[in-house]
Amino acid sequence: SKYSFLMKENGGIYDDLIITKVEDGYMVILNAACKENDLSIIKSKLGEKFELRLRDDLSLIAIQGPESKDILERIIPGVNKLRFMNGNKFNFNAEDTYITRSGYTGEDGFEISIKNNVVIKLVEKMIDLGSSLIGLGARDTLRLEAGLCLYGHDINEETSPVEANLKWAISKNRINEEFPGAKEIKRQFNEGVKKLRVGIKPDNRVIARESTKIFDDKNNEIGKITSGTFGPSVNSPIAMGYVSNMFSKSNTKVFLEVRGKKIPASICELPFY
Repeated sequence: SKYSFLMKENGGIYDDLIITKVEDGYMVILNAACKENDLSIIKSKLGEKFELRLRDDLSLIAIQGPESKDILERIIPGVNKLRFMNGNKFNFNAEDTYITRSGYTGEDGFEISIKNNVVIKLVEKMIDLGSSLIGLGARDTLRLEAGLCLYGHDINEETSPVEANLKWAISKNRINEEFPGAKEIKRQFNEGVKKLRVGIKPDNRVIARESTKIFDDKNNEIGKITSGTFGPSVNSPIAMGYVSNMFSKSNTKVFLEVRGKKIPASICELPFY
């Protein structure tokens, strides 16, 4: 499996994706809110040469955390042999089930692509063996502690992978190839960018939410928060946002405008945990 982007010609990001090579083609996991737009873009590039199918007969279940491998192995033997960011076909309740060792929490775990008619049985078995259901709010704290971007917040059509500090996701041998936005991405690789996504830790317990303005010590606005929450693993407020590149170094002192007050904070390395 490969973390990648659906790119705009201006270097912006239509969506971030997980693409896996499978026997008869590619499986693409995309953001549900973006699926219709993603499909039309991909279809326009593929033309009539390839078939593109949106699977509405499947559910996607993620089991994450240090004990996920033990629980899932008891239900579907063999999953423990999967390497990180690799997938394979398995069998559950006489149905083909595709499992990848992946997730968006910063932890070890698995994502299970399974038929709708047996998904509840799988979830009930996982709960019986000690799993707990969590909501997107809990998942959001995990991905933020791990320094992972959320589409529509930390990345969008107006941010590039380079500005988002995601250069690692673009293979060096791809830089000189042709793809949507390649010219702008190559320029940013060579010349740098004006803004950069960074980690931010407030000096007190105040939580800086999305759209909070960031200032330097001379009261100049230098950026905005794109994600902010309380990180239970680090027991403190955490945030990510974009700042002018000259303020992006770790330990740089900044100020966050929360409810009309300037709250001191520091630029920090990612991930938080």
